[in-house]
Amino acid sequence: MTGQCNRGSDLAPYDMHAFDLVVGATFTASALAAPLAETGDLTRTARSTGFVAARDLLPFLMNGRLAGAASLLVMLRPSDLIGANQLDQPDAVSQLTENMQVYVDALARLQVRTGARCCLLVVPAPHAPDNPAALSYRRACDALAVPASVRSIDWQAFAGKAGTVRIFDPIADKLGQVPFTTQCLQALARHITAELCCAPDGQVATAASAAPAQAPAPCAAPAAAPDTAAFARFLGRLRLRVVCRPMTTEDSGFAARLAHTAATFHASANKLTEADFGALMTDADIGVLAIEVSDRFGSYGPSGFVVMRRGAAPLVEEFVVSCVVLGKQVEHVVLLALARAVRNAGASALRLRCVSQDGSQVAQWLHDLEAACPDGAVRESANELRFEPAALADAILASAPGREALEQIPIALPPGFFGGRA
Repeated sequence: MTGQCNRGSDLAPYDMHAFDLVVGATFTASALAAPLAETGDLTRTARSTGFVAARDLLPFLMNGRLAGAASLLVMLRPSDLIGANQLDQPDAVSQLTENMQVYVDALARLQVRTGARCCLLVVPAPHAPDNPAALSYRRACDALAVPASVRSIDWQAFAGKAGTVRIFDPIADKLGQVPFTTQCLQALARHITAELCCAPDGQVATAASAAPAQAPAPCAAPAAAPDTAAFARFLGRLRLRVVCRPMTTEDSGFAARLAHTAATFHASANKLTEADFGALMTDADIGVLAIEVSDRFGSYGPSGFVVMRRGAAPLVEEFVVSCVVLGKQVEHVVLLALARAVRNAGASALRLRCVSQDGSQVAQWLHDLEAACPDGAVRESANELRFEPAALADAILASAPGREALEQIPIALPPGFFGGRA
C-alpha cells in the first residue's frame, strides 16, 4: 500500500503512523512509489509506504507522527535549499550547510522522539563535477554533521552500482517533477530496498524481526532525553521570526478554516466562522491577533490567532497555532510575549481558557505550566487558569527546551493592544 496523508485536518499531512516506510524529499519523490512496490524484498520490512510532500517535509520532521517500528528515508538535494542567485555570495557554502543542517537536526530529533529508523540520502545536483555550483554543493555536504542515530546512505555507492544508467532527467526537473529518469528510479528503489533490508548488525531484517509484537502508539515516547543544547542550536539556525498583528477582514477566512481544522494546538476547540471573527473584531472589549511566522526558508504567512478579552485580568479566549509551525516553539514565544506585555501594562493576571480534548497538546502544556508555578497559578474552573504574569513568563522559560534560543526569537506585538505599555 502506498499513499500520502490527506489534508482533512491541520495535523493530517504529519500523521504517518499507518505506514511502515515513509519517504520525504526536498523534491517530488512520489514517483518512487511504483518502483518500490515492484521491489519484492521491501515487503519484508515495509508493507505500506507513505510519501511526505516537499512543502511539508520540515514541518513533518519537527512535528510528525511515525510508528516506532517504521523506517523514514529523507532525501535532501542541496540545490533545493538555496537559490541559484545566492551561490555567488561569499557565505553561500556556510548558508547552504546551515540550511541542510536544519533538516538533519530535525530528522535526528524525530528519531529520538519516535524511535523510528531514520535514513538520510543527499542527492547531488545534475551538474558536471567541476561546475562551480557542484563544488559549492559538495563543500556544503562535506561540512554537514550527521549524528550516529541517523543512517547515511551513500549516493556514490548507488551511482557506482547504477553503472551506465542515466541518472537525471533535466526536463522533468525543470517542470518541478521528480528529477530522475525511469531507469534511475528503478535502480534507486533497489538500492533503497537493499539498505532498508539490512539491519544495523549487517543481518537481513524482516518485518517480523524489525517490528515489535504490538505497534506503538502514534506518538511514541522519546527513546532518549532530548538534547536541549542541540535544540537551542537548531532554533538558532532556523532564524525564526514571529509577528502578532491586529487581525483584518482579509484574515478571517484563513482563521475560520484553521479554527475548523487545527487538531493539535486549539485551546477552546470552538469552530469559529468568518462571521464570528467579524463580530469579534468590532467588539471594543476584544482584541484579535493574527500570528505570522517566518524563518530562514521563507514566510509561512498567517499561522495562528489569539482572541483576548481585555480588562484588569485579560482572558485569552482563543489560542490556535497551525501544525505547520508547531515544533518551532511558536506557542512558547507568543505566550511569553503576552505574559510580559500584560505585566508591563499593569494587569494583575493573565487568564487562559482551554478545553481538554483528544489529540490536543494545549491542555497538557498549560497543566505543566501550572505545575511549574504553584504560587503563581490558580485554576478558576475546569477550563480556565489564572496566572500571575511574571510567574507565567518564568514558567514558560523554565519548561521550554532551548531557553537561550527562545529568548532570542524576535516577536512583534501591536503597541497599546493591552490598554497600556506593550
